[in-house]
Order: sequence, then structure tokens, then C-alpha cells
Amino acid sequence: MTYLTDVWGLSITKAADIVNIWNGIENLMQLVFAFLAEELMGKYLLLLLSSIAYSIFGIPALCTLLATLLFISGSRSYNTSREEKDKPLTDVIRVFVASASKIFQRLPDDHNQLYGTDDESAQNLPYTGLRFLDKAAIISTTKTKEEQEKNKWTLCSVKEVEAAKKLVRMAPICATFIICGVVISVGNTYYVVQANHLNRKLGRVTFPLSLFLAWMELSKMVNSKMYSLMQIGILKLYEMLPTKEIRKFVIFFLIAMTFWIHIYIGLSSITAAKVETRRLQTIRKHSLLDKPEERIPMSIFWLLPQFSLLGAGEAVYKCCIAQFIIYHLPLCMNEYWVFFHKGVMGLGTIGSVLSIYLAGKVSEIGGKPNWFQYTLNKSRLDHYYWTLAVLCAVNFALYGLAICFYELKALLNLDEPDKEVLIGEMLAEL
Repeated sequence: MTYLTDVWGLSITKAADIVNIWNGIENLMQLVFAFLAEELMGKYLLLLLSSIAYSIFGIPALCTLLATLLFISGSRSYNTSREEKDKPLTDVIRVFVASASKIFQRLPDDHNQLYGTDDESAQNLPYTGLRFLDKAAIISTTKTKEEQEKNKWTLCSVKEVEAAKKLVRMAPICATFIICGVVISVGNTYYVVQANHLNRKLGRVTFPLSLFLAWMELSKMVNSKMYSLMQIGILKLYEMLPTKEIRKFVIFFLIAMTFWIHIYIGLSSITAAKVETRRLQTIRKHSLLDKPEERIPMSIFWLLPQFSLLGAGEAVYKCCIAQFIIYHLPLCMNEYWVFFHKGVMGLGTIGSVLSIYLAGKVSEIGGKPNWFQYTLNKSRLDHYYWTLAVLCAVNFALYGLAICFYELKALLNLDEPDKEVLIGEMLAEL
């Protein structure tokens, strides 16, 4: 961030956009490439190409070349036919395409007439809500069943439809996580610019700017460990309890812990706004408004609380997204949970670019100056931080509503066969 502003001479807004877009795409593309690898190449070919690439470009080329040869030697024993069947990400897209192609068809009164209901694995599925997606499993009367089965983009099984429904139901809470990511993204951009020209001395010792980023990382590590230990303790308590009715209250407490995201990042935004107001007052007092390269006579340690709070918030944020995705992702997509986790965070980081643009445009209403000027001294980051604090409060309410309509409803279905498995996997991942 400081390299883009100090060396390249970019404005703080453009520099922040570049950093956020880069970080966002880096996370989001992992999910995109997971889909492309599944649909176009398959896991085997992807691993093979990766091994060859490391053999050519890797530093320990001899070792990676040997590993590649050993990998290729097992090609004959690898079952690639299973890959052709197991494409859960593609199946979700197929459900939307198939249901859209049958949008004007009427669902049968008897749910058992849908495709795939005779499958033993589909017997215990909860067929509820989002009925428009059920149209993907309608067996057309104009063609034979065998003809329709050949075109997988027009006919899906009820099992595939229910997996797609689970992803759709996850969207509202994932949207609130994305908004949290918008707020958290200021840590690597505007917080760094704030600290860049403050007084870094404490006595005779001059502290580097990287120390504060390291402090934020330390805050992430400590809070992530604490939160994970609390999760493990609660989940172990869950396993010890005798009845499922009592277990529901334990999971509810685990869900309630996720509200700490909004508390941490909200307090960080408020703290950052107050510190920025003080920084601007110091600038005006010492006539530094048109001297962006001058050192500001204000200690950099004023920023320590906001870095600490944001680091704690980001730690809980990452743990909560993992907890939510691992618990609610369809069983057939369990191996992709890391990519969904990265994808949600990536969307939040990219969303911050849009939030800055919108905040800047709204601030110009009535002929007022844009909050984001070329230099930080002439900008009004304090106003933007207050906006983020309000956004946190609104998102807190929306998250609470989403929890009530989704999570609590899911608690009533803890006796579904896959719930016990997912809780065990969550405990293992932590």
C-alpha cells in the first residue's frame, strides 16, 4: 500500500483498490479454479499437471521429478471413472439450468414422481422450500426417461436438487460475512496509510511500520487460538450430552459466539474514526494540510487499539466462516469447504472497492468535496470509518435475523443423518 502511494505516486483510493482487488481475486479464483478443474480436467489431471510444473520450476527439481514419476507409475491403478460422476459444483449449476429450462412446467402433486426419489440415499432427504428448484427433477412426458438421462443439463436427481437448495439457503448469512469482509479490508489499506507519516519514535527507539502489521497478525493468532479452543470445548461438551434436545442449546451457544465479529470490527471502526479525527486536528494545528510528506507530530501508538481490535475481529471472522461452511455445506461438497471459505472472504475484499466508490459518490451530494482526496491529509477517512461503524450495526441486525430464520431452523433438524457427521468433521478441522 505505501509502495503504491510513495513510490508509484498513486492516490490513496487507487492504491487501496489495487490491493483489495488483488487480495480479493487471489481468494475468489481458488473457488473458480476448483470448478474448472472439476469440470474440465478432473482431479487426476490437475495433480499431474501440478507435479510436472513443480518438476520444471521448483527449486528441489530432482525430488519433485522423482515424486512425479512415482505419481505417474500409479496411473493404471487410479479410478478416473469416479471423477466423471463426482462433480458436485457442476451439479449445482446443472440444477439451476435444468429448473430454468422447465420454468413453465407444473410440479407433480406427488413428490415421488420426481427423478431420483427411488434412490436409497434420497429416502431421508427433507424436501422443503425453494420448490422452483424441484422442477429440475421433473421427468418430461415428451421423451423417454432414458433419453432425458443422457442430457444431464435438463434432468437432475432430487439429491442434487437438495444439495443446491442448501447452498441457496446459505446465501443470506454468507452475505453478512461478505459485509464484514468489507470492513476488515481497511486493515491492510487505510490503516497502513494512516500510520505511514505518524511519529514512530518511543523515546530514542524508532519503530518500523511493519511492526503494527505484525501486531495485528499476533492479535489474529491469539484470538484465533482462543476462539478455536472455545469451539473445541463446546463441541466436546456437545458429544458428552445424552439427549439431542439438550445438545441444541449447546450449538445455539456456539452460534451466539459468532456475534463477536461485529463487536470487534465495530469497535475498531469507531476507534479508527476517533483517532483519525485527532490526526486531522493535529494536521490543521501544525499547518500540514498541504504537506502530505511531512511527519505528523502524533504518536503512531494511537493506532494500536484499532489494529488490535481489527486483528481480533478478523480472527473470529475466519473461524466463524469456517464453522458455518463446514457445518452447513452439503456432504458431497465437504472437500471444497476451503474454497468456499476463501471465496466468501474474497468477495468481501472486492466489495470494499465498491463501498469506497459509493461512499465517495454519496459524499459529493450537494456539491460537497469527496471524502477520498488524492492525499490522506485532505481526505475524510473519519467519516468513512463512522460509515463502516453504522454498516456494522446494520449488518449485526441482519445477521441476527438470518440466524433466526436459518440457523435456528437448522437446529430443529439436528436429527438429520448428516448433521452428526458434519459436527465431527468440524471438530477434526479445528
